Amino acid sequence: MSWTLKQNFALFPDQQEDLLGVIDIDSRARTGTRRWVGDFRLTWRIPGGWSAFWGTEVFSGASNNKEFKANHGGTLCNDSFNTDINGDPTTIPIYGHYCVDVTVPTAWYHNASITKEIGDKFEATIGMRNIFDKKPPKVSLFGTGSPGTIGPVVATSQYDFLGRRMFFSVTKKF
Repeated sequence: MSWTLKQNFALFPDQQEDLLGVIDIDSRARTGTRRWVGDFRLTWRIPGGWSAFWGTEVFSGASNNKEFKANHGGTLCNDSFNTDINGDPTTIPIYGHYCVDVTVPTAWYHNASITKEIGDKFEATIGMRNIFDKKPPKVSLFGTGSPGTIGPVVATSQYDFLGRRMFFSVTKKF
């Protein structure tokens, strides 16, 4: 388990930003860091060459609310209207009134497998990743400028984009 207490980014000394607890940010090459991440593993060796495995990965939540508010008048909501020919900016909506969601919750992923040793040279394993089919968190896509996304979900590597899946492997020892 890693727990980060502080992370500052500074392109120049007088432009420091605290990116701790921020979702990975847009194209300006700044990367946010989760406050904590963990990888827990439990293996139970059973007589007769069997073993059972349970693994859990956890990533703390993150938020770009502070950055978004700083760039949008201190609010998570915007009004998006065109001006009509009389100069009234509230009569032709583009998106109308909308509020963004640039926060992701803590995510837990669970994996399990069973392995059987076959003689001295082989092992066979069957298992499942993302047992509870946890989907990656969704964030707002337009009007945010951040975070980077793949479709409507956060484009960072810690999320499981494939969903629940089974696997089987055979290993030969040399």
